[in-house]
Amino acid sequence: MESLWVEISLCNQEKCLIGCMYRSPSSNFENNWLLTAEICTMLSSKPKNSFVVGDFNYSSIDWELELSTKSEDELSGEWNFMEMINDLFVTQHCKQFTQYREGQAPTIEDLLLGNDRRSAIPEPCWEE
Repeated sequence: MESLWVEISLCNQEKCLIGCMYRSPSSNFENNWLLTAEICTMLSSKPKNSFVVGDFNYSSIDWELELSTKSEDELSGEWNFMEMINDLFVTQHCKQFTQYREGQAPTIEDLLLGNDRRSAIPEPCWEE
């Protein structure tokens, strides 16, 4: 798992936290747990305008239904990830397929997660 977080000051004196993450498709239980814990820590303790973007490689999550097509095994990375999304009331904003592989159904593996259901990423205030 790799991640980078930046905090941006907005025009209205608020802050916006943006994280970028990568999760390998062969990630093990410990890495999956660390990824979920990091997102949980950052989004639950930071400004309301917080977002995480990245390639999470959870191909078995059906984002329209907000369910994993794998079993509800608590050791499953998908199951824990969906539990975190639901517990934090996080919204997954990406609705179009992002991965197309020959011979496989398209999936949404690149995500834009936000802790504010109403907003997309706000514009920063650039001083000249």
